[in-house]
Amino acid sequence: VLVMEQITLAQLREDSRALPHDTFFNREEEHSHEYNNFFAADMDSRTGMLALLGGRLIPFEAYSDEDVDQYSFVSGKPSLLNIVKNRNYRTVYSASETERELVVTDLPWDQIYTLTHEEVDQARSKYLCINPYEFEHSCEDKIMVSRLVNDVVKHDRVFLFYEFIFGHASEYIDIQKKTAVQYYSEFIDDLISGLRKAHELDQTLIVVTSDHGIRDHGYESWLSTYRIPLLFYHPSFKKQVHPELHSQIDFRDIFLEESSGRPSSLKARKFAVFMGTTTSSIVGAITDQGDVMVLKNRKWLPYVMFNKNADEEDAPGGPPKSDLKPGAVVRYIQDYRAKFLSGNLPAH
Repeated sequence: VLVMEQITLAQLREDSRALPHDTFFNREEEHSHEYNNFFAADMDSRTGMLALLGGRLIPFEAYSDEDVDQYSFVSGKPSLLNIVKNRNYRTVYSASETERELVVTDLPWDQIYTLTHEEVDQARSKYLCINPYEFEHSCEDKIMVSRLVNDVVKHDRVFLFYEFIFGHASEYIDIQKKTAVQYYSEFIDDLISGLRKAHELDQTLIVVTSDHGIRDHGYESWLSTYRIPLLFYHPSFKKQVHPELHSQIDFRDIFLEESSGRPSSLKARKFAVFMGTTTSSIVGAITDQGDVMVLKNRKWLPYVMFNKNADEEDAPGGPPKSDLKPGAVVRYIQDYRAKFLSGNLPAH
């Protein structure tokens, strides 16, 4: 499972068109199952990954200390990892940085592959390694390809969850003069090449998704801000496109069906709720009729920022088509949060 940084489905499609045909995102479209109406549940990296793995919305912003204290206990609760471990899969988390993502890396991983400061220093002659922030010492993701392939080769069953670093900081894009989509496509091509040489590709399912959508201010009302990629690739797959509305919290069930080869039985959603970025106080919902509802969920005065139908991705198409009301979304979040804090963790 390869998790891109802040890539929307619209951006993936646009940037892929600028790449040669013989690159992963263009070449393997005919061997992929794509979910093209798949929406972020949490608009921060940490909580987005927890939503993917846990199959539940994290009803708090990701990075304030107060909120972390409210949701950190989920690392000890059942998740997709428990399911695959019960099926005798080795669970591996990896990212090409020295720091570890709190709560996510507290989940029951059998192996965590990150970098030491010494490895970063030694890698600088071959790979781009930067220190964009005090809390991030990292190298470009390609440094991890051989390590990931070797782990797959050494173990019969591996569930590998990889968090891309390229794109976390704009310096990677600026220095390498590549879009994030181009870099991810090159990384996946290197991974596929390594797996093919090791005779492992035919028994490997590759999943590509994103941690969240666009976090930048000014994009909150765009439908494409929240729609993220989800595709499953295997050399034997025939192209499938699933247009039903799904949320990040559906990933667990979608993954289990795709990895078992069963036809999809997951019901489409009528609406998908999401939490905004840290300090934004934003919550919202996407409906199956293409409505975008964005609310400022402030304690004393919640209000509606945007509630319209989006035609042609982002152009406002007029009044909302569904009967979902802003007050109902706020109450839904409040009720969900109360159950969450009681330890009665709701799924879906």
